[in-house]
Amino acid sequence: MGQFEVSLDDLKDQKVLKKWFKLGEAEGRKGDVAGHVCLHVQWRHDPAIAFEPFSEDTSQKTPNELRIGLFKARDLVIADKNLLSKGGSSDPRVKMSIAGTAWTAASKVIKKSLEPVWKETFVVPLPHIDLEDWAKPVLSLADEDWDEISSADAMGTVDIPLAPDRAITREWYTLAQNEKGLPKEVSGEVNVVLQWRYNARLDYCPFDGFVDEHEGELLCGNQASRRWCEASEV
Repeated sequence: MGQFEVSLDDLKDQKVLKKWFKLGEAEGRKGDVAGHVCLHVQWRHDPAIAFEPFSEDTSQKTPNELRIGLFKARDLVIADKNLLSKGGSSDPRVKMSIAGTAWTAASKVIKKSLEPVWKETFVVPLPHIDLEDWAKPVLSLADEDWDEISSADAMGTVDIPLAPDRAITREWYTLAQNEKGLPKEVSGEVNVVLQWRYNARLDYCPFDGFVDEHEGELLCGNQASRRWCEASEV
């Protein structure tokens, strides 16, 4: 019957656009076209879908803290299927761990959703980690269907390589089967925000420029590669 286009340049400043648009020929189709369509359009900020958990790190010192922002997931697999009809839902939560550390965490459970929104942040202090020698640091996420009575069912996992820089990254990560081949059917993606940053509260080194007399090595200082200084060694 016809089509029309709306220029996004007309939607600046979040003003409401109210306009009659004349219908034209659809691409690849020819024929008589007539009529107009009245459209109301507006760009707006929706806080429910906004998630900017971190600010820029302007420090030049070596990062010693990883921040994780778990935003949302989409198109998750149905874990709790309806008994008398098609479809169903899930009660998803995400468990997290980092290879080479004892750190683990878990998100809250979102009941009956295949498009859960968590908006949760997690902080991982890593003051003793030598980032240059840390072989292939990986953040593992395991999405699972929570159950109040029985154990949780796997919904998919993803391993995220960690690049220790200060850039704030936001990515959709595709879920896959875990090492046991579960779940048999897997789908969906998880949106995660990551940032390495320097946290001065984790950097306790009271003797600036202290030199180990036995090793002749600078243990504390302002160098980017400074080692952690234990007070008990002094």
